Amino acid sequence: MSLATQNEATFIDKGFTNWKKATERFDKHEHSACHSHAVNQLHQLQRPSVCAQLSQQKLIEQAGFRSTLVQLFSTVRFLARQALPLRGHVEENGNYMQLLKLLGEENDQLRLWLNRTTNFTSHDCQNEMLELLSHAVVRSIISIVKAESRQFAVVVDGTQDCAGLEQESICIRYVDKTLSTKCSLGYTTRQTQLGKHCLWL
Repeated sequence: MSLATQNEATFIDKGFTNWKKATERFDKHEHSACHSHAVNQLHQLQRPSVCAQLSQQKLIEQAGFRSTLVQLFSTVRFLARQALPLRGHVEENGNYMQLLKLLGEENDQLRLWLNRTTNFTSHDCQNEMLELLSHAVVRSIISIVKAESRQFAVVVDGTQDCAGLEQESICIRYVDKTLSTKCSLGYTTRQTQLGKHCLWL
């Protein structure tokens, strides 16, 4: 309170006794610089620290980026499920980028993310997302086979071009708990003995 101008000791440490003019004095004190300074100091004490405010802002940004990343995965999953190519002859005209721009019209966070300089829409990230989705499908199929069926069959067939690039088709057939035959198809491309990517449909 030493920084406040025109300190009123009556309302600070001495105490108020003139109750006949209480309403008038209280109204005058409410509009004084001393009272305004005290109110501002109280608000500063009740406000969280700078570190806490920065942490809260960081958490809000992380939540927004997490939802955007989920949107990127959903877009890749939709295109893979429909057997549509992600990229075209021109990067900006590909299905992946055009679908993200369409979704960005309704999602401000996604639109801001696409305007940033980021590599989450690069070819490597797209391939990694496809690989993660493929692994998730394989784990789901394995859990169903283990829980509902003890017998399963794996059928593999492949073709090779003149450059030595081979594409293999993989088919897993199993029976679920309702005795219905299920068939899961996948394909992988490999050169000589090294496997590259496997996508399950």
